[in-house]
Parts: sequence; structure tokens; C-alpha cells
Amino acid sequence: MASTKPITEYSKLYDRHSVRNDYQKVPLLEDEWAVVKDQAHIINAGGSIWGLDFVPKPSSDKRSDQYLAIGGYNTTTEHHLLCEDLDVENRLNAIQIWKCKSLTSSFTPTLDMCILHDFGVVVDFKWCLFSVYDNKKLGILAAMFNNGIVQLFVVPQPQYVRKKHQLAPQDTLYIKASQARLELKLPNTKENSILCFAWGGYRKLACGTRSGSIVIWDVLESLLQKKGIISPAECTLYELIFDDESKSFKYKDGFQPKTTPADRDYLNVLQNPIIALHKIAWNPNKNACGWVASGGAAGLCRLEYTGL
Repeated sequence: MASTKPITEYSKLYDRHSVRNDYQKVPLLEDEWAVVKDQAHIINAGGSIWGLDFVPKPSSDKRSDQYLAIGGYNTTTEHHLLCEDLDVENRLNAIQIWKCKSLTSSFTPTLDMCILHDFGVVVDFKWCLFSVYDNKKLGILAAMFNNGIVQLFVVPQPQYVRKKHQLAPQDTLYIKASQARLELKLPNTKENSILCFAWGGYRKLACGTRSGSIVIWDVLESLLQKKGIISPAECTLYELIFDDESKSFKYKDGFQPKTTPADRDYLNVLQNPIIALHKIAWNPNKNACGWVASGGAAGLCRLEYTGL
């Protein structure tokens, strides 16, 4: 049997250059490094995050408590399509409310409340820009789920619920949303689903759709009514179409507001993915709150004054 010899070449090379070598001439540059200050926090939400928004508070509120809503999928490995049918596996979901501080002093974010629901996984959500923050209400949250429906919730203050039900202040609060206050749903949801939305104009919520149209909902009056889930009045602001003959994009204007169920039958349009509107933004500034911008797959951004 042949004997094996130990490999010593590398060890000898290492020994020869371990004390002095040219790598020691490489300088340390101080500006390449910085001391990490303890002012950042990592939150493991447990699933892919699609909704992320801070609760707006009135400027008069001087308390340091801040609330961050986090929502999305149930895991980091699943994938979903808009307007997919809800089943038992993807119907159950939760929106997390994390309590933070406005101060830069040391604190640990805490999971203050979980909103359990069976509306499907969260695609996006946004708090109403106009603060309703008080002793009972945290805010009004518009959330879009993977069934292509936007639902509005009047979210209670965690401390108010704890006090009312005599629950421990340090424990995470779990509440179940039995139904939404409002449901914004378009006819033929699978063919003409909502892709994006934005608050604006004080009373309004604007939605961009797969068919290239912008739909504006008057939600304030509906929220003030105590009729459960109803369909708010809405109007179609404009619609982006693609003309096959000229091979160009055109905007279709002049839609009249639709306020009765019979009038809400939307035009049957040939679905074309290049006219889908993926993003919509409403100017939040007081002196320009009538302007809305939208854009999508076509690469065209339309800036429109709604006058609303």
C-alpha cells in the first residue's frame, strides 16, 4: 500500500509571507466606514410586504407614539395574481399595526395590534390623508386585496379596545374585521380590476384600472352613512385607449358621473395590457389638491385637474 505524503506547499507559502507581505501596504481609508448609530430597527413581518403606511396624526398631537401598518402575503414564498378566486388557503390574512416612537432615543417597536380578516392577501393599503386620529379611532384605512376589490375600514385605537374589554396594556391585541365599512368594486372585476388607488380631494378616492380608466369615488358621504357596505357614487375621469389603425394612444374624455346602479354598467372594452394604469398619485398640497397624475405600461403620465 502506497504511503501518502502531507501537502506542505501552501503551509510553507503561508508561513513565508505571514509576517511580512505586500498586502500590508494596502491602507485603511477611514471614510469608507462609519459607526452605525442605534437609530434603526428591523421588523420581521413574516411574509412578503405589499402594504406599508404610517398612521397620519394631527399636528396638534404632541405624543411620541407613532403607528405603522404592515400587510401583504402570509409567507415570503407564495405568489398571487389580481382577481384570483379566494380559497381557504389564501383567504385568511392579517394586517399588523406596529407601535413606534417619534423620538430618536432608544425604543423597541412593538406589535400593538393585529387586524385579522378573511378578505384575501393584501396587495396595497393607504391611510386616509386627513387625520381622524382620536381617543377611539386610529384612522381610516383603504386596502386592496388580491380579489381586485378595495375596502375601507375605520380602525379603532388599540388602547381604546383594551380599556373597553379590560385587556392587559402590554399584550398584542387581536381583533377580527367582520366586514368593511365600504367596498369599492367595479363590474366585471376580473376583466376590469383596480390596479392602484390614491386618496385626495378631501372627499375622494381615485382608482386606476386594468382597462386604462381612472375612476373617482366620493367616499366621505358614504362613510358618514350607517348602512354597512354600500356602493358609493363614482365618476370615470378619463380612459386611455390604443388605436389599432394609427398605432397610437388616445385619451377618451367627457364621461358623465354615474350615480345610480343602472348607470354603473361600464363599457365593454377589449382588454389590452399596455393601457393598464399601474400608478396614480393625488397632489396632497392644499393649494393644488385638485390635481391627479396617472401612468402605466404605456409610459404615458397624464396630469389632470379634476376640480373636485
